[in-house]
Amino acid sequence: MAQQESDMTENANGGARRLDPRGRPLDQYGRPLERRAENEASVLRRMVESMISFQNMQLRQQARETFWKNVRWIAVALGFAFMATVNLIGLKKISGVGEIATPTDGSYVSQVTIRGMIAPDKTASAKHLVELIKKAFEDQDSKGVVLRINSPGGTPVQASIVYHEILRQKEKHPDKKVIAIGDDLMASGAYYIAAAADEIYANENSIVGSIGVKMETYGAVDLARKLGIERRIITAGEHKVRMDPLMPLRPEDRQKMTSTLKKLHANFIAAVRKGRGKRLKGDDKELFSGDFWTAEDALKLGLIDGIDTPDGVLQKVFGVTEVREYAPQPGLLKRLISAALSTAGIETTGGVMLPY
Repeated sequence: MAQQESDMTENANGGARRLDPRGRPLDQYGRPLERRAENEASVLRRMVESMISFQNMQLRQQARETFWKNVRWIAVALGFAFMATVNLIGLKKISGVGEIATPTDGSYVSQVTIRGMIAPDKTASAKHLVELIKKAFEDQDSKGVVLRINSPGGTPVQASIVYHEILRQKEKHPDKKVIAIGDDLMASGAYYIAAAADEIYANENSIVGSIGVKMETYGAVDLARKLGIERRIITAGEHKVRMDPLMPLRPEDRQKMTSTLKKLHANFIAAVRKGRGKRLKGDDKELFSGDFWTAEDALKLGLIDGIDTPDGVLQKVFGVTEVREYAPQPGLLKRLISAALSTAGIETTGGVMLPY
């Protein structure tokens, strides 16, 4: 009892306060108050340090973002400066749209370059090519028009638009002879366009033909079933949905698509017949099977008029060696990249193209 009394003291309010053997006040749990204060100070110090660390991290992140933002703007500015420099030194092949080369001696032909896939969202779209074809025909000083083709084909509509524009310009400019020259590939929609020319030539290693139409789709019925996917379609119209990849192919859908492709094929055949006329040889089953041939075989079938180099064709047909080229150009970013790679001595080439 005496010991307990020695461990108690009066606080300022008259209440009893516990002390340890060394006379230090204790809290309600029997822990020294000064140690609890130290712990609280330690916790507070760690909280402050964490807040400072977090703020420093945010400042570093903002600094990094500002740095890369400035780098991007500098890169854009350098890109525009580079393009301006390129224009000043006369490298029009990477900066122009449309006419990109002017012969020096005044004796030349207009050349429209058709390269790559012929489709709405491509460089060789009908929109771009029609504009260039008009410019090529309207050039009063050119001795003719050359279609320089290196393309696996494209969509029937895009090819048809270009084909009919060439025919329209030929009617407006009957004095302009039109020659098509195939490079690596002059097939499918590209040959559709070439059929509008007065004469067609190719290199001995060119691939020519592919007079056909195709449609591609995929079926994932079994995969959907394994994944537990149920296809739910509500339509107004019996045939609103055809060729759904998550539904089995119905015979009537196959018949419908085959019938449609045959009509498109017939339009392609009619264009070739109109352009080539009596020069076509062989039977229709072979010519219009969708197959493609080397230049030698294409010549035997009457699909082309000769095998020669581009320079050889120009000299033989027009008596010139120079062209004023009209070509759709890629976007600014692609031109910048191409120019940078070219300056560094790095050449970029595509893979082997096949008829589309």
